[in-house]
Amino acid sequence: MRFAQIASLLVSLVPTAFSAPVEERQACGTGITPAEASRVRASFTSAGIVPTLIPTINPKVKLSITYGTKNVDLGTQTSTLDTLLPPTFSFTAEPGAPADATYSFFMVDPDVPGPQGAPVLGVRVNFLHWYISGVKPCSSSGNTVTFYELPTPASPGEQHRYTWLVYREPAGYKPNAIQAQVRPAFDLLGYTTRGGLGFPIGGNYMLQSITNLPSKE
Repeated sequence: MRFAQIASLLVSLVPTAFSAPVEERQACGTGITPAEASRVRASFTSAGIVPTLIPTINPKVKLSITYGTKNVDLGTQTSTLDTLLPPTFSFTAEPGAPADATYSFFMVDPDVPGPQGAPVLGVRVNFLHWYISGVKPCSSSGNTVTFYELPTPASPGEQHRYTWLVYREPAGYKPNAIQAQVRPAFDLLGYTTRGGLGFPIGGNYMLQSITNLPSKE
């Protein structure tokens, strides 16, 4: 009798265990509204991220970034104290993508040493702050290729455009871990082109300066 009760309990738990990932995926959502996609494109262009960092962006997913209780939304200002620890992130499922599709997630600052470039020469380069490969929609987990390095803008009063981007990985994709360790002057476009990642399908960014005050949230 006891064995029968245990067996019945196990059977009742199996559907719940296997349905949990489906419920999480549905809760995260699919795609992005046309209005929101237009807002992302317009904001990336007005901020100069397009074409400074990337040639274009074609939003197909909504990318959410949160530091503690502070949500980042296309230019939210943050301070170094706000961003000491990695943010949580997730993005919606891409419409029409294969069920086993995986994605690359980058965080890049295109404004080193400052948005105006180096003194006299005016040269400005990218800095790779974070790179995770093999990410699934509705999940913050994957294979960390380049560990998170907190933002430390050194140019007073100038807002660095810390940018997160999502790319769908081609079948069989393997990140070039050696190239992804070269953080200063990281060639994002060259890296994504060589890896067959194409153009980003999701993006978000924040603005941060050494003079920004910590969030009171």
